[in-house]
Amino acid sequence: MNHLKRESLIVFIVSIFYLFTLWIYVYRSSGIMFSLPSMADEFIDPFDRLAETGTYAWKDGKPYAGRPPGLFVPYGFFRLFFGKEITIIVSGFFQLFLKALSVVYLFHLLSEIRIKRYIKYIFIIVYLVFPYWWAMDFKIHPYSISASVTIIMLYYFQKILITQNSIKNFLIVGLLTSYLFFLRPYLGILIIIEGCVLFFYLFLNKHSFKQTVTKVFFLFLPFIIIESTWIVRNFVHFKKIIPFQTTTSFSESSLEISEYDFTNPNKPSLLPLRKLFVIWGEPLKWYDSTSMPGRFISSDTTINYLPSYAYTKNVTKDSIKFLKKLIQISFSQDTTIDHKLLEKQIFDMSRRYLNYYKKDIPFHYWVKSILIKSKFLLLPHLQDESLKFPPQSKRSILIIISYYVILIIGLGAIVFYIIKFTILLRQRPFILFLLACCVANLFVFLLLLDTIYFLYFLSGYLMLFVLSAIFVNEWISKLLPNEKNHHHSI
Repeated sequence: MNHLKRESLIVFIVSIFYLFTLWIYVYRSSGIMFSLPSMADEFIDPFDRLAETGTYAWKDGKPYAGRPPGLFVPYGFFRLFFGKEITIIVSGFFQLFLKALSVVYLFHLLSEIRIKRYIKYIFIIVYLVFPYWWAMDFKIHPYSISASVTIIMLYYFQKILITQNSIKNFLIVGLLTSYLFFLRPYLGILIIIEGCVLFFYLFLNKHSFKQTVTKVFFLFLPFIIIESTWIVRNFVHFKKIIPFQTTTSFSESSLEISEYDFTNPNKPSLLPLRKLFVIWGEPLKWYDSTSMPGRFISSDTTINYLPSYAYTKNVTKDSIKFLKKLIQISFSQDTTIDHKLLEKQIFDMSRRYLNYYKKDIPFHYWVKSILIKSKFLLLPHLQDESLKFPPQSKRSILIIISYYVILIIGLGAIVFYIIKFTILLRQRPFILFLLACCVANLFVFLLLLDTIYFLYFLSGYLMLFVLSAIFVNEWISKLLPNEKNHHHSI
């Protein structure tokens, strides 16, 4: 056994020991082996139905496409063999095992790109001991798995850049990225970036056009197979082409196929309301009754918590109250209400208010809304109770410090490497890939999406994390030139 393998085995054993020791502490504190997310019925029930009836369904046994199936694929697989309670436990231990395995892959990734030994171990410790998503490792939730899969995917992407000829690595990267897409559809942008970077890198490194296209095709092949299967399945059940899920837009037909009934705040008619909340200063948080969104859809008639700029010449206080009243009525179980007509009225009214805001308060609509989304996306202490000030423990302090140190270094690295963009494609494609993924993640959330939660940036943050390690390594090599410099093309 060579030195690197022996060292990686030690890293794995230490990771397993640490994670299971922390799990014992969490279990003793809560009395729950692995907890479920607040919306577990949407995530887990379809897999329970699949195991029991053979149909991926939710309410009333009707076929389901409201959430991508990747969210709980490990749970769904284990559910085919075990009962629900045993499956939750097995899935939880699988998450911990995958997390420990991802630490080993991070170790090998940082070794491959020649990060100095002490810098490498500092970043490994931060990833293992002080991740800001640590609580998700002990819940049956996709965030923990997505973090682990992202690290493993980055390792194999770097392997492609080194070997260039291994079709197996192209397939592995394609499969892992496809899984990330089915965890969170917005991560589909990763496979586009992978394809673009690899195409130009291979072509510029004297591969023929045919060779380049063939290899990039194998990258996309897992996605093509899985996505095609999902689209065909949905078409059979819904007679519509549904590439992602059924609740991404509002239409007359969406009222027919939406799994969310009229009493559920996630129903399609309230989609434009999410942009209103961003403009008003607080992203979507239905689950928190004290938040602006939670209070707005409640039976409370007051709206004095809205900012003064919310009221304009076209969107008056009375008109907002009227919208709130319609939403409250829409949650009613009164069978005399024409819900389809009411839902369309709510949707159209919300869209009309947004169009008024474009003209009445363009700064708040275009600029301040981006700043608000940036705040809630990049500052986790605003949403995570365990990270709020003052911190609950010394460990929370270290988690907060490590997160913001990585964030600041990473954002600085983005600026630094953008300036050197012209040399990245031919000489440093891995850095180009990380840079493009970070920027694309920020672009998607800050400009395209209106539902913001700090853990949505998790995969983007991990790209930033690895980019920070490279950046720190380079600057220490420059500041301490007498140290052995391991820099090479990455």
